Amino acid sequence: MIIFSGAEVVEPHQVTKCDVAIDGQKIIAIAPHIEDVNATRIDVSGKIILPGVVDAHVHLNEPGNEEWEGFKRGSTMLAAGGVTTFFDMPLNSNPPTINVSALELKKQLAEQKSNIDYRFWGGLVPTNIPLLQSLADNGVIGFKAFLSNSGFQPFSSVDDQALLQGMFEIAKLGKILALHAESDTITSCLAEQKLEKGTVTAKDYCESRPIVAEVDAVQRALHYAEITGCALHFVHISTPQAVEIIHEYKQKGLDVTLETCPHYLLFNDTVTPPNYFKSWGGINGGQFTLLSILQIAEEYQLPLTDVARWTAQAPAQRFELGEKGEITVGMDADFVIVEKNPFKVDEKMIYAKHKGTIYKDFNFDYQIISTYSRGKEVFQSKNSQVVGG
Repeated sequence: MIIFSGAEVVEPHQVTKCDVAIDGQKIIAIAPHIEDVNATRIDVSGKIILPGVVDAHVHLNEPGNEEWEGFKRGSTMLAAGGVTTFFDMPLNSNPPTINVSALELKKQLAEQKSNIDYRFWGGLVPTNIPLLQSLADNGVIGFKAFLSNSGFQPFSSVDDQALLQGMFEIAKLGKILALHAESDTITSCLAEQKLEKGTVTAKDYCESRPIVAEVDAVQRALHYAEITGCALHFVHISTPQAVEIIHEYKQKGLDVTLETCPHYLLFNDTVTPPNYFKSWGGINGGQFTLLSILQIAEEYQLPLTDVARWTAQAPAQRFELGEKGEITVGMDADFVIVEKNPFKVDEKMIYAKHKGTIYKDFNFDYQIISTYSRGKEVFQSKNSQVVGG
């Protein structure tokens, strides 16, 4: 048994100064003071214990594109950010996870290389609707589809007919469909106009993806959900208008959730590449999700229970992970120890395979001290002052 003593512990509905005891892979006690002469005691006074992050949107690109990021380095990077469970997207691995053989290959590689827990999204593409049941039977957490160009040739976007047919099938399977919701008609047309003119700044890129492009795609998918009964999860929603529409349909009883990105909340367009249209289609940021949300909570004086809910409890409940997402007796011992200790991100702190990130030189108020996944320490900061005894 290990006892972590003296921290501020973020439980589902309160933050209390107490001890947390774990035995093997489980949390077995939470109390003001826990005594056991045979236990290892770790002093975490002055620190905060939060549930391990459940990151439902990760691209580790293996098999096929491990040079971008793979399970070994990628899971280490995530653990350094307090993540204890990730859901790997069906692209940009090659082959993409659109059939059982590709899923099994991904499972084998993750089993060999990942040092934290994981689940896998299956893909919905126009050609694999008859294969969705076999993917569900073999354990995918849900399905992912693009309403606009995915930017990855082996993973096709779905047109309206494929989307509707796929949603009927996914509803029958009792799974969730994650959607990249942008109108391909709008974005492709406007992007082509910008490229023809050679106007490729951040402002031009934003103008090629107007608010209506997201709103149009979101509304269409919600209408289809009403018809099919398919549960939806919208990914990286970027406009308040889309959030309001999704909330409206949720209030009507539709089974729908959304996620956004921490960098949408922290950054603007002051840091830009010379040609936005040729930029890599994603942010190297999994290591900094929890720190970003803590930063936002600090700025807006939001409670730590909200941080835990957004980063762990809500995704664990949405995707029925059962024993994850909370600091509660009987749950998996998945948690992260943090302290308020400002620092500036420099390149040698970045665990990702590629060091280019918008977070470089950003000043965070909190630091990750250590991360535990099912009772095993999977990350410890070089600056840690945690004391075991």
